[in-house]
Amino acid sequence: MSETDAKKIAVEYSKLIQKYIGVSNFDTSHFIELHKLGKLPIEFRALPEGTLSPYKLPVITFHNTDKRFA
Repeated sequence: MSETDAKKIAVEYSKLIQKYIGVSNFDTSHFIELHKLGKLPIEFRALPEGTLSPYKLPVITFHNTDKRFA
C-alpha cells in the first residue's frame, strides 16, 4: 500500500469518526505515521504452552514498543 492509499484511508476513517462521535477535523496523522513504520509496534509476552498458572494470572500480555503510538 502506498502512502497515497494510506492518506485516502485516513480521510475515510476521519469521516467515519466524525459520524460516530461528532468530532470534526479528526487528526489522522498518527495513522499515516503508523503506515510509514510498516509494522504494528507491539510485543507479545506469554507463558510457555502447557504452563500451569494460578487463577487470574495473565498468560499473555501485549506491550507497546513505540511511545508515539498508544
